[in-house]
Amino acid sequence: MNTSYRCAADTQLNLTAEVTSVAATLTLSQLQEEAFRTQHNNNSFSSARECGSPDLPDAVPIAVGCALGGLVVVVLIAYLEGRRRSAARGYLSM
Repeated sequence: MNTSYRCAADTQLNLTAEVTSVAATLTLSQLQEEAFRTQHNNNSFSSARECGSPDLPDAVPIAVGCALGGLVVVVLIAYLEGRRRSAARGYLSM
């Protein structure tokens, strides 16, 4: 919401139809669009997000995955240690 999408570089879209073997490409340049416009009286776009800019750095998903993997290992070790201790006591835990 309140964001437009802008791509200043040339973008080529392949429009080839496999059935009729017609080959065509569509080249778009200076493209800006806004899907959900809330201001109908204004003729300008909202703040633009560039087409080549990444939304999320690659380090964030890697860090989250490592943290979740570490948590799984800690829980597994605690579970196995608890089973080993209860097996060492035998049937005295009634």
